[in-house]
Amino acid sequence: RQHGRKCCGRGITWRKTVCNPMQRAKTQHRGNGNGISCSPMDRHSPNPRQLYHSERNQDLQLSFNPYTLEGVLHRYYHFGVDMDPFYQRGYVWEQTDKELLIDSIFSNIKIGEIVFVKRDHTEVQASGCLYEIVDGKQRLDAIRGYYENRYPYQGLYFNDLSAKDRHVFLERVVPIADLVRPDKETLLRCFLMLNRAGKHMDPEHLKAVEELLKECD
Repeated sequence: RQHGRKCCGRGITWRKTVCNPMQRAKTQHRGNGNGISCSPMDRHSPNPRQLYHSERNQDLQLSFNPYTLEGVLHRYYHFGVDMDPFYQRGYVWEQTDKELLIDSIFSNIKIGEIVFVKRDHTEVQASGCLYEIVDGKQRLDAIRGYYENRYPYQGLYFNDLSAKDRHVFLERVVPIADLVRPDKETLLRCFLMLNRAGKHMDPEHLKAVEELLKECD
């Protein structure tokens, strides 16, 4: 179905958000030039998200900021997101996986963080995309797929939803981090750290990325 079809007003079951993650305290972030940064909140957090557990990565942290799904989709459609950079795997989620993600969104269940690279001007000119996906490719693909009416959830395509349910979907908040013009080594180390624990990640693909990382030494 084509996006833009008139809504028929039917609704789905969803849970009301208890709190608004957007209302968290503002912090001042200090970056090191490639998108890895440390904030006062990170330093006092009992479990900051660090990259790797080896010595050369213990000092690295990612700073996440809350984005609505509408903001994430705006980034994808208006600024461009490369979904297939050289280190990424293919699309591996089944339809069931995608529908479970949409169910989590409407049930107010956390769907995890998404990490992007923000490219420099030369790369943007060559690719037409300001961003590339580092972590969250399968989730972002499922979100855009539902938004584009590629598949239904509970028998309803996105354009079949009531205005209220569309609002609930688009206003759901997800943590986003940007690596700003990282070098190849930093990028690959981040990818490996963020994806080692993923249950869907193929060990052979991780091994291939490790070989790419060795070439940076």
